[in-house]
Amino acid sequence: MFPKHLSLRSYRLSFCFSGTTLKTNRALRDIVLVRLGRRSSGSPIYVGTKSHSILKSCRPRHKFRFYMNSVSSPQTSTLTPKQILPQLQKMLKDSALQALVISGTDPHLSEYPPAYFNRREFVSGFTGSAGTALVTQEGAFLWTDGRYFLLAEKELDENWKLMKVGVADYPTLEEFLLQTLPSHSAVALDPFCHSVSFVDNLKKKLSSKDISVHLLDTNPVDILWTVGRPALPTDPVRIHPLEYAGQSCLDKLESIRSRMRDAGADILLVSLLDEIAWVLNLRGSDIPHCPVFLAYLLIGLDRNILYINPEKVPVSVQAYLSQCNVEIRRYEEISSDLKKFSGDMKIWFDPLSTSAALGLACETGGLLLSTPIPLMKGVKNESEIRGMRDAHRRDGVALVSFLKWLETEGIYDQVSEYEAAEKLLEFRSMHSEFITESFPTICGSGPNGAIIHYRPMPSDSRTLSTKELILLDSGGQYVDGTTDVTRTFHFGTPDEKQREYFTRVLQGHIALDTAVFPKGTIGHSLDPYARRKLWEYGLDYRHGTGHGVGAALNVHEGPHSISCRVGNNVSLRPGMFVSNEPGYYEDGEFGIRIENILLVVGKETPARFGDIPFYGFESFTLVPIQKKMIKLELLEKHEVDWIDRYHSRVWNELNSRIDDVSVKEWLWINTRPLLSTGDNAFIEDHQLSRRSFLAFFFGILLSSFLPKRSVEAAEQHQESTVALDKQEKKPKIDPRISEPVITSKCFFDLEVENRGKKRVVIGLYGGVAPKTSQLFSDLCNCNQSFSYLGSQVFRVLDGMNIQIGRKFSPEEVGQTPRYEFLEECCQFHHNIEGLVSMVRTKPSRDIDYRFFISTAPAPYLDDKYITFGKVLQGMDWIHEIEKLKTRKPSNQPIWKVSVTACGRES
Repeated sequence: MFPKHLSLRSYRLSFCFSGTTLKTNRALRDIVLVRLGRRSSGSPIYVGTKSHSILKSCRPRHKFRFYMNSVSSPQTSTLTPKQILPQLQKMLKDSALQALVISGTDPHLSEYPPAYFNRREFVSGFTGSAGTALVTQEGAFLWTDGRYFLLAEKELDENWKLMKVGVADYPTLEEFLLQTLPSHSAVALDPFCHSVSFVDNLKKKLSSKDISVHLLDTNPVDILWTVGRPALPTDPVRIHPLEYAGQSCLDKLESIRSRMRDAGADILLVSLLDEIAWVLNLRGSDIPHCPVFLAYLLIGLDRNILYINPEKVPVSVQAYLSQCNVEIRRYEEISSDLKKFSGDMKIWFDPLSTSAALGLACETGGLLLSTPIPLMKGVKNESEIRGMRDAHRRDGVALVSFLKWLETEGIYDQVSEYEAAEKLLEFRSMHSEFITESFPTICGSGPNGAIIHYRPMPSDSRTLSTKELILLDSGGQYVDGTTDVTRTFHFGTPDEKQREYFTRVLQGHIALDTAVFPKGTIGHSLDPYARRKLWEYGLDYRHGTGHGVGAALNVHEGPHSISCRVGNNVSLRPGMFVSNEPGYYEDGEFGIRIENILLVVGKETPARFGDIPFYGFESFTLVPIQKKMIKLELLEKHEVDWIDRYHSRVWNELNSRIDDVSVKEWLWINTRPLLSTGDNAFIEDHQLSRRSFLAFFFGILLSSFLPKRSVEAAEQHQESTVALDKQEKKPKIDPRISEPVITSKCFFDLEVENRGKKRVVIGLYGGVAPKTSQLFSDLCNCNQSFSYLGSQVFRVLDGMNIQIGRKFSPEEVGQTPRYEFLEECCQFHHNIEGLVSMVRTKPSRDIDYRFFISTAPAPYLDDKYITFGKVLQGMDWIHEIEKLKTRKPSNQPIWKVSVTACGRES
């Protein structure tokens, strides 16, 4: 099965082939098979085609020789792509092959293969999980999709040309071969690393120019990769407990057999590793981040065979497999057994997920159809859903703890992207149920965030700072579930462009999360939900919106997806997990992505057209979305409600699971409603009561042991500390202006639409008090001469500077408005986002008054009230702030507000 490494000495290789046509049952016709051999002597060895049913071809039989002396000297170090490419090209010329196709996968067509099979990376240096390399006699090319454009440009050297999949003016692999190769050329590939469908499609496309496809017995890259190649994995297989699997292996096998009987199949060939792991309720660690193991599985009507390295199967697993009626055979025996079984049995295999080599081995008795396993695995049972829910709760605690550390410590310690990723792994590892990451953590700051699948490395990762966006995409593999979550943060002050684009991405995320759709809807139909707000602004992203997620299995799984690419016709149905991850990427600047994992669930609708069930989503991810990145004025009311509901659920789910009070405080602040009446109130009260109790308790305890002078000194120190704390809470004002004094206080009870009642306490400051004190007094006493007219709700931004203006005289009002006066007034830094109500009274005979009142607490006053009072005649304060280019609230009402009561505080 696997090629033996050649000895490091001079040798010659040669080939022969026949222009023959294979009898392939419509799947692999006209494929020429080439066998690569070695001989110690100088004369070449000619090796013929494999023994399959062969029909005579109209093309004449001919031979070609492949002499390779380019690696005659022993290698002392791993070759680089620049050294490998000319050797491969010489091999092609010597063998009369015009091109070699090199995949980045393994014999199981895994998205993330074991390092042993990273041939494409070895040849090109490109590390992305998706891409196909092509080496011709004169050039080298790499095809990959939009997720990896920036990564490929970074990793490929000048000898390679990037071919952008899905971008105009870039031909597909087949189109390129037809355009550049002459007629009667030969294109070679490894049949174990390309699917039956890929090879068949390539053959059909190239046949129009009489270009043949050659399947190699030995991959030429293996001949060069003799130094530094990783070994095949040997870690043992483990049993996945039934409490997490939810269905026994025997039950799964019987359900599969029932479908085999309906299809008329005798054997079902399973090549995909996650499908084998799911069917047998086994897990492994042969592929980093994916709990799978290298194996093949044949499911028969009365017997089952697992092809695996026996050394990987512990005694306990052997006994378990025996109970499941599963026989163990060596991994390499799969091809010969398929040839033997195909003689008189119908073998069912999926041409999209089965290698051409195995398809060729069983094609005489092949049933080429998609198998039932992907859909069976994709629809999760109750135990799997419960495990996924628990895994996401643990993951939420780990991420919240990490984000609190990053915002309050890591960012100021100047940690790198790589160090941050390692720290996140440390937080996840605190949970005993954690196994490994579900993929390498993507932590990209600034321009690295625009590299969609960026992976920080110790040698060249950027230092995180408060001046750039940080994109964090990570996940965990737990014993009972798999997670995948992306958040974008800015721990300084994001600019308006970043907030605008972030908000549009968030609106797309919300639109998909709240989508309701009828039974039979495919993911392609829902993809525009996530892109609409970006499209309206002329923006987009180059990756799919959602992928399936395994339950304690691969983080990427089929058969469903949510993508703009047409082709996947599997409809979404209850029990499927799918990601929701719209984004936007500004090359060289920043990246934005927001990702949650959703479960497809049934939805109750007022009507049911055609008696068809309707479905929707339930979000499982529990991580706050950074509020400072949201541009609230872009949101509609239902979007604000969604964010508040989501954050409320995050708090309710995680609060009791967090022991660290500082982490709990961080979570509380970051999950308050967008227009909250007090981000810090709960935690501060909680901490104050706890600290007061502890101080009181220990004070009594220590007072009995300390001398009287020590007690008095401690009390004096405590009084000075309290006084200092009060001093620090005073407002920050312009030193040129005397500190304002509070002259009166009163309150309103506001009924906020869909939010209940809000108590608003108003304080008046000296500069505006002479006239307005009486006005508020009358208003609070509900005096009809100054009755309430109406109110609008605005938002005060985090970090906004509030200026308390002086009264305009009637003479000044009649003149052209001046704005210099704002620079002469008291300035307060509002450090909490909150609700602001603009209350207007009936105009008096002298002047029309407008007041801005906040429902958010002001920790630098007495934590009860804050005033944004201003007296102007016929002027809108918001427009003044706009002209001064100051941070400002929205000028559009969000919720309706009415006054239900008013009075004066005692």
